[in-house]
Amino acid sequence: MKIKVCDKNVDKLNTAIKEAEGKATARTITAMTIKWAVTAVEQTLNIPKKHMEGIRVRCDLHAQKYPKAYKYTPESTQFVLERIHGAWYVTEIERYRTGTTEKKFMLGLTEDAKKALVERFERF
Repeated sequence: MKIKVCDKNVDKLNTAIKEAEGKATARTITAMTIKWAVTAVEQTLNIPKKHMEGIRVRCDLHAQKYPKAYKYTPESTQFVLERIHGAWYVTEIERYRTGTTEKKFMLGLTEDAKKALVERFERF
């Protein structure tokens, strides 16, 4: 799967999401959720877009701590974003056990992105 995150692909994204979710009704997402995640990642990193090329982000937006009395780990719809040729693409959408911590984004940074982040924090 490789769907560009843009306004004209909202229907494609929603179709792929519905296919992955099946009959699930809890901890689901929409195309707008994916667009929000792209904005959140860009704002959080706050580095030039040329340094974001190749970044891979696994998103589990429903990750949270569960009480010990909660017997099972619930599933949520998760997706992977990749920065390819100057645009964000969704490369995976699946139902999987949701994280039991509050880590909603797991970044796979390139060396260029790491260098840009270090430079940003050296001069604030």
